[in-house]
Amino acid sequence: MLLILINFLFGQVEITELRKKNVYLLISTLEITDEEISVLRPVYEYIKTNDQYKIVWIPIVEEWTEKLQKRFEVLKSKMPWYVVQHFGTIAGYKYIKEEWHFKKKPMVVVLNPQGKVQHANAYHLIHVYGMKAFPFTIADQERIDREIHWIGSVVGDSHPHISTWVSKFRKWTCKCSSS
Repeated sequence: MLLILINFLFGQVEITELRKKNVYLLISTLEITDEEISVLRPVYEYIKTNDQYKIVWIPIVEEWTEKLQKRFEVLKSKMPWYVVQHFGTIAGYKYIKEEWHFKKKPMVVVLNPQGKVQHANAYHLIHVYGMKAFPFTIADQERIDREIHWIGSVVGDSHPHISTWVSKFRKWTCKCSSS
C-alpha cells in the first residue's frame, strides 16, 4: 500500500527500503525552519538502529525555481533521513492537500507497514511529547490524553478553580493537536 501511495504521489519506481516498515512522512514546504526539523531529530536518533521505522521528507513545492532548488539542497543536508527529490509537479499534491489537510505547516503522517494511516498528523504530538508518545499513533495520543487529564477527575472538585483550569487546558491541547 505504501509503495502504491508513493508511486501515486510521485510517479516513482518501487522503494524497497520502505517495504513493510512503519513510515513517518514529514510533509512541508521549503519554508520549514531548523527548529521544526529538529523536532524529528530525537525520533531519528531513536529509530536509526531499528530497521522497522523510517522517516521520509516530502517537500511540497508548487513551482520549482533555481533558487528553490538551492534551498532544497540546504534543507536536505540538514536531514539525515530519506528525502524525496522530485523537481517536477507532484501528482499527489491535491491528495495531500485534500485528504491529509496539508496547509503549508509541517506535518507528519504516520503509516504502518501495510501503508495504512495511523495518525494523519503526529507533528504536534512529537513536538510536545517527544519519544514519550512513540510510535505516534492515534492510540498513543489517546493514552497520553488519558494520562494528562486524569488530574481533573481526581482533584477537580477540591478547589473551585481547578475544574476551570483543567477545562481550559483540555481546550488548549485539543486546539494545538488539531492544528
